[in-house]
Amino acid sequence: MSNPTVRLLGFPPSTFYQTAALALAEKGVLFETDMPALAEPDYAKIHPWRRVPVLVHGEVSIFETLAIAIYADAKFEGPALQPLDIMARAKMFQWISAFLDYGVNSILQFSVRERFQKALRNQTPDEAIVEQHRPAMNYFCAQMNSQLSSAFISGSSMSIADLFLIPVMIYFANTPEGREILANNSNVARWLDSVRGRPSVMTICQQVDWTM
Repeated sequence: MSNPTVRLLGFPPSTFYQTAALALAEKGVLFETDMPALAEPDYAKIHPWRRVPVLVHGEVSIFETLAIAIYADAKFEGPALQPLDIMARAKMFQWISAFLDYGVNSILQFSVRERFQKALRNQTPDEAIVEQHRPAMNYFCAQMNSQLSSAFISGSSMSIADLFLIPVMIYFANTPEGREILANNSNVARWLDSVRGRPSVMTICQQVDWTM
């Protein structure tokens, strides 16, 4: 019996798509990519809010990036993406939650999206909005910097927390404010330099050079 096809539905430049794709790549899973027609009536059957990414594995469909990453880690062979140690696993989920609560509402929304989404639309970013949220960007990176005492976010090996942070921090490092903030947070800069060289990251996250 052949293995069911793995498809990742989404927009490859999206950081959340890239997190899901990294989870599959780190597990050594070959997958197809497709951007679905979100307005099609049948699409609501696999994502009630008509968003991406969605993982389709045979008859199974999973929406929400964290759920996709956990499914990929449990379902497929390859290096574990969740620490066995309870404190390390708690730290992993702590930083996933911190990113979704605080990183999205600072770095992702008001630096990465403000600059790169507007660039795609040939629009000029609102520098006042970027500056307004710079203190929150500084604070998030400073907290991340203080927590990075090892090679990865939650210990000695790559975890799902790293996979959430890698795509957005690569984009952020290509912005004026990102370069300045990372220069003052050496642990974050070291971590980013290290993970950028991984084959999965080079394939998935560095296909587009959008230096601001």
